[in-house]
Amino acid sequence: HFSFKRRVLLLAVALVVGIQLLTLFPVLRTIQNDVDEQARQAVQVAASVFDEVTRSRKEQLRTTVGVLIADFGFKQAVASRETDTIRSALHNHGARIGADIALLLDLDGQIIASSEALPADLQTQVLSGLLSPQQRSGDDMAALINGIAYQTVTVPVRAPIPVAWVVMGFQIDAAMAEQLQNLTGLNVS
Repeated sequence: HFSFKRRVLLLAVALVVGIQLLTLFPVLRTIQNDVDEQARQAVQVAASVFDEVTRSRKEQLRTTVGVLIADFGFKQAVASRETDTIRSALHNHGARIGADIALLLDLDGQIIASSEALPADLQTQVLSGLLSPQQRSGDDMAALINGIAYQTVTVPVRAPIPVAWVVMGFQIDAAMAEQLQNLTGLNVS
């Protein structure tokens, strides 16, 4: 048997708790919505930064590769189809700009020479992806070669019309992921 004071106190406490509960859930929902919106905005900003960094890197790589393959000696080696000379030139040019892999393809996408020894099944990968119609229009891509991801740059060898394609691949590695992580502030792996 509660006294009148205790009943009033219990009623007041119950009333306060009830009102708190009624306002707590909408406030929590609003906070959750705000957190979700901030996360969405952070990801959108990170995506924009990522797109800009990759576009800028792509343009820089395309320009650099274009300058290297415009070399008269390289064009002569391509015209002569001397695979040892082409392989050496691809290796040297690739090393100058930090390319991890360099390929010379004929206009049909067949490998003429490469800077590295490649497995026999790579020809199928090249034909199906590296020199797809999108590549011919200038859109570079990421390629998976031997289980390693590369950002590829495809540039035509012109004499003055296209006679071959040079594909240079730059490994997408932990250093690039760390650079993107530092720029975006998000976890990149």
